[in-house]
Amino acid sequence: MIRSNTPLSEQTFLTFTLNRRDSIECNVLTEIQLMGINNKRVDIAKQILTLTYDPLNPTDFGLQQSFLRGQLDVLTWLIEANEVARRELLQLIHNPDQQLGD
Repeated sequence: MIRSNTPLSEQTFLTFTLNRRDSIECNVLTEIQLMGINNKRVDIAKQILTLTYDPLNPTDFGLQQSFLRGQLDVLTWLIEANEVARRELLQLIHNPDQQLGD
């Protein structure tokens, strides 16, 4: 449990010690979360496709594109991490003797 008055979003360098199962489970998303994340990915992809290059300000275009691609990469990572975690949990269900450890 997090015990702080400071929102987690503002605690950039706060880390948690997780055991193996917790490390897997923290990447499992609900279907509604996956839908929301994918909708956001689509919105960002559309923004990337509609970016307009301004020859008078080429740096701005590059910065906008990089920022959006970074967001897209993070959201894609969340979806991929979810898929890996679900596979690992299924393996644990089918092989309950498998050690999770820390």
